Amino acid sequence: MVLVGPVSGYDRIRWSCDVGGHRDDDDQCRVRQCHGQHDLTVTAPTLSSIAVAPVDPVLGYRGAPQQFRATGRYSDQSTRDLTNEVTWSSSDPAVAVIGADGFARAAAVSGSSTIRAQSGNVSASTTLSLRTATVSGEVVFPDSSMGWKPSLYDYQAREGGKVRVLGTDITVDIVPTSATRGTFSIAGVPWGSLTLQFEEGGVL
Repeated sequence: MVLVGPVSGYDRIRWSCDVGGHRDDDDQCRVRQCHGQHDLTVTAPTLSSIAVAPVDPVLGYRGAPQQFRATGRYSDQSTRDLTNEVTWSSSDPAVAVIGADGFARAAAVSGSSTIRAQSGNVSASTTLSLRTATVSGEVVFPDSSMGWKPSLYDYQAREGGKVRVLGTDITVDIVPTSATRGTFSIAGVPWGSLTLQFEEGGVL
């Protein structure tokens, strides 16, 4: 009597039994009668392919995050989440970096990098791209001759101050061009609508 029990980690096993020169194969896990000399073979499903998601994501600013996931498909057509088991890599760490958990972050304001997930000799990849814009503008401050007290506004105009893109870690210095005017240029700004704000809190 040969009893084949369930094998941890696998849904199905394959076993064979030689009976008097005749080989009997069965894909099901169950009890079989075997007389005489026999052998028992258990074959685990093998990894056939890996799928990486999302496919070809586009990030909108330096520092933008992206979580990747890897799903493995096996020889018995079963699937399993391999996100924390595969080896992740970025072809250009100057554009994007990625950790062992598949969490990536944009490291530049433009370019693309191939993100690869690998397990043994099986791998899959996708392309992470960066698409950003450059925003330029002029800031005009009221001065004391317009009825304002010469305090914060005159100071910002003379010293320049800073502008921040809300929702990101992007800041840029304002370059003064006169006592009441200044210019700025911000690279790596996300596409779409945005809000610029002085670090002191005045919204442009």
